[in-house]
Amino acid sequence: MTILFIVLTLSSLICGYLMYVHHPVVSRKESNNMPSVTIIIPARDEADNLPRLLTSIQQQTMAAEVIVVDDGSTDDTARIASQHGAYVIQFNNVSDWKGKTAACYEGAWHAQGELLAFMDADTWFSERTALTRIVSTYKEGLLTIQPYHMTSAWYEQLSVIFNILTIAGMNIFSVVRPQRKPGAFGPFILCSKEDYIKTGGHKAAAGNMIEGFGLAANFHQQQLPVTLLLGKDTLNFRMYPHGIKSMVAGWAKHFASGAAKTEPIVMTFIVSWMIGTVILPLFVLWGLVTQPFNLIIAVLSYLIYSSYFYIISRRTGNFTKLTALLFPAAFLFFIYVFIRSAFATYVRKEVKWKGRNIKF
Repeated sequence: MTILFIVLTLSSLICGYLMYVHHPVVSRKESNNMPSVTIIIPARDEADNLPRLLTSIQQQTMAAEVIVVDDGSTDDTARIASQHGAYVIQFNNVSDWKGKTAACYEGAWHAQGELLAFMDADTWFSERTALTRIVSTYKEGLLTIQPYHMTSAWYEQLSVIFNILTIAGMNIFSVVRPQRKPGAFGPFILCSKEDYIKTGGHKAAAGNMIEGFGLAANFHQQQLPVTLLLGKDTLNFRMYPHGIKSMVAGWAKHFASGAAKTEPIVMTFIVSWMIGTVILPLFVLWGLVTQPFNLIIAVLSYLIYSSYFYIISRRTGNFTKLTALLFPAAFLFFIYVFIRSAFATYVRKEVKWKGRNIKF
């Protein structure tokens, strides 16, 4: 039995490495000739998040036009945006097309910049040269960045597996060459205004629950490249500061539909890696009821697995060593939310987010 547990643990660790072997980030180089940039921020009840983002934009070494699209907020979103120098669009949309994609599309038509950067309100630049480095890295097509997840409250640590799988599930970070074209991360997207118009922008992606997948598909269709990078030392976000209930609702609203885009071989790596979160606690329990040698091997295996868990979690956010040691708790939380997400996606075909019912 000990041999079986060891083999399963090694298999899980190898698959964990294979699913997430690449982790490209924004270049540290800065160009001299920089195109003009418009930053478009769709905002619905984002009064708490906007000051941090807008302040980080003001501190950039590169100037940018900033547009905040107030999408029917009931708080001080518009006033705070104006106070921080942003151009505010009051988007009172009466059509059936609502939400982030509609707000982004509206903002794009008011933009004066050669490049359009779409940023979620809960993101912010982590250093003063971040925007310059991002624009210098951009070549053509669509550049999308998954921000580094900054957590504060204890419950936010439970997001760790979602963060890892959001990246691994894009297929291109694994050891295999993907057959499917990659999607795009939603929190930060950069493209030229010319390409945005050519591909139909967010309007052409309106039918997708995850707008990044729709945008990326349209760019692929036009033979334009899609580049995915990780935001460590460049771009941060804090996703769910308002409690565990909002965090559950946030992850549940689209995670199951996103998982369906993962290639079978990458999904095999992911599932095999996650098997370790189940077998390692069982291995330790088995060691407790058998002989001391088995317990020693089980504990060593557990610590090795948690060490690698910590390594890949730190690529995605400021997750702690304690979270890595308690990875079974994160796994149970993941399973609970994933089941809720699958039920909402494939059975109810509807989720509720920020006071709106979103239908599939």
